[in-house]
Amino acid sequence: MDMEMEKDAIELLLETGRKSAKAQLLDERCDIKVWLMPDGEIKQIEKDLVRRHTFNSFEGFTSFLNSTLLMDGLATEEGGKGAVFVQGESVFATFEYWSPEQQSAKLALAPSEEYRALERLMHGVDQKMLWRLLVTDLHGCMDTSLLLAVSRLNVKAKAESDVQIAPVGIDSTSGGNTIAVTYGAGKDGSVTANIETEWTWKGRLWDQFPYESEITLRLELDMSDGLVFRFHPRRLGDVKRDVQQALVKALFDDLNSDRWVVNEGVFGG
Repeated sequence: MDMEMEKDAIELLLETGRKSAKAQLLDERCDIKVWLMPDGEIKQIEKDLVRRHTFNSFEGFTSFLNSTLLMDGLATEEGGKGAVFVQGESVFATFEYWSPEQQSAKLALAPSEEYRALERLMHGVDQKMLWRLLVTDLHGCMDTSLLLAVSRLNVKAKAESDVQIAPVGIDSTSGGNTIAVTYGAGKDGSVTANIETEWTWKGRLWDQFPYESEITLRLELDMSDGLVFRFHPRRLGDVKRDVQQALVKALFDDLNSDRWVVNEGVFGG
């Protein structure tokens, strides 16, 4: 009885397919679709596989690109070079120019710990947070004399309104290289401490790319909402551009040039 019912169901589908001007989808799996054609024929059609890969390391990304093309043997196809596009935090590789498979890969760039800490300095931090960052995420990234200068300041939160800030050593080229911070220190009267205004940050912009940059910073002490240390980067855009060019060069050196072309730009697919 069950076989008879199954036979009837198939006959019904076939008859419906014959009357329909369009193919009907009977089944869909990860790699195929089963269609009932208008003439009653049942066809299995392989789907174009969409493969999008994400890597969290530079080495894993480049190793995959080299080995995948080697395994697939696609480099011998006409126009058989893959394309890698580098722009800002985006590193994207596409296989689609010559391969029937919609395959792509990207390197997931994320800011390093030391650069995220630098961004906090650029927004401005209080003395306690500056000290904490210098001994943790920024350890080894800035001259230790900054940590010493910050540690020597004994500005109480309730006395921040009495702090006086004045530039020292102003000249025509730098506009000043030291800030004098004067604050009360109990029965001993006021105390003046000098802090340099020019500092250098050294570290990685990207966690996945071990290329170190140097950024010149100028310190500003802001008293509009308590004592805030704010560091202004100089020519940050040029530094980021230098890192991008270094990343392009590293990809060019690591990838097989017979199989890959590296470009600065954004993939428009």
